[in-house]
Amino acid sequence: MAAPPRRTLPSPIQIARRNLISKGLLQGDRMWLYIGGAVWMARIVRRVFGRRVEVVSVEHLAPGQWMSLRAIAPPTRKERKAAKAARRSS
Repeated sequence: MAAPPRRTLPSPIQIARRNLISKGLLQGDRMWLYIGGAVWMARIVRRVFGRRVEVVSVEHLAPGQWMSLRAIAPPTRKERKAAKAARRSS
């Protein structure tokens, strides 16, 4: 049987979110409203511009089989511009 999860202290972000709702929105404290707005805006920006995980393949290997993983280098700016120009002319 697994041990119950340990209770940890809330992170500063969690405290700011809680205060945003209780003090900023419900009590009308403008300082907490601004702090909460900054916290939520940072989260939105991170979601929009953050890296996205792309699953390319899922393979099941039998004993004795092996797999080689290689990273494909992203195209350079020059290559991206050339590809964009080729799409436009097609």
